[in-house]
Amino acid sequence: MKYIFLLINVAAAFIIISCSEDFEGPSSNSFNIKFSVTPDTINILAGESVTLKAIINDTIITGYNNLPLKDKTVLWQIIMGGGNLSSSEGDSIVYQSLLNIPQPNITAVIKAFPKLDIRHQRYVIIKIHQDAPNVDTGICFRRDILPIFNSNCAISGCHNKGTSKEGYILDSYQNIKRKGIKPGNPNGSKIYNIITKTGGGEDDDMMPPPPKKRLSSQQISLIARWIAEGALDKDCSDIPIGGCDTTTVTFSKTIIPVLEINCIGCHGNVQPQGNINLEGYANVKKYVDNGKFLGAIQHQKGFVPMPDNNMRLSDCNLRQLEIWIQNGAPNN
Repeated sequence: MKYIFLLINVAAAFIIISCSEDFEGPSSNSFNIKFSVTPDTINILAGESVTLKAIINDTIITGYNNLPLKDKTVLWQIIMGGGNLSSSEGDSIVYQSLLNIPQPNITAVIKAFPKLDIRHQRYVIIKIHQDAPNVDTGICFRRDILPIFNSNCAISGCHNKGTSKEGYILDSYQNIKRKGIKPGNPNGSKIYNIITKTGGGEDDDMMPPPPKKRLSSQQISLIARWIAEGALDKDCSDIPIGGCDTTTVTFSKTIIPVLEINCIGCHGNVQPQGNINLEGYANVKKYVDNGKFLGAIQHQKGFVPMPDNNMRLSDCNLRQLEIWIQNGAPNN
């Protein structure tokens, strides 16, 4: 009976390990993979399809005892822009764009990664046009892009004016565009390549650096779209694409996205600036209750103005936060 119990435990452990490996990839640098996708940027008309191909360099793939990689399956995901993916032959996939797009021009972002090692993520930027290419999907540097850099990069010890690690200062349009950005070519831009790295092997220079949280897929997609559309700093409204919703303001769907873009990079669970943590409802509510949160975002006298680097929240985001606080700052 003792031996049967032992065998059951061993079998259970084997199943857990197998499942973990399937979903999480290797726990160590057991594979050396060179992975890319083609095309990485392309223009198409609404309703058209395009074949995307994943490339894995067999010559440097090694596993334990230098055996070939046992599973070369590539997984594809539509991050934004709509459309459909359908299987093709071998390591290719077909992307079918929407026939009726919500604007004259939009950008779709497709993510690909090897099933056995999800750290090797690559992105395809597909610029979709209703008619002749005239790329402008409404993305705004000041409203959509600068807050991401300000919260996650232009902070003390990293890429603000006081530190400027490796010569990068990422606190304004001029400084961000000056180095590491190739307009129209996300995959040829050093900054974009670094923020899409996920650690391990050649990815040790990933940004933000561990243990800081990696940028979200939405944030990476916004930066990719901005670069693909020419990395412009055009005049634009503070009202986000899709409008400013001030009627159904909730913590989960309204407040968290505002905090993630503007605050969490500096004030998250890991090494929060000024020891102020705004990640999670309980942490935010503490600073709402003592008045410091509202005083900071409204730039009231006597409070440290936030966001940092002489930035202000957009009128839309500020109004949403004020409404949520006026309603009692519910956890909804």
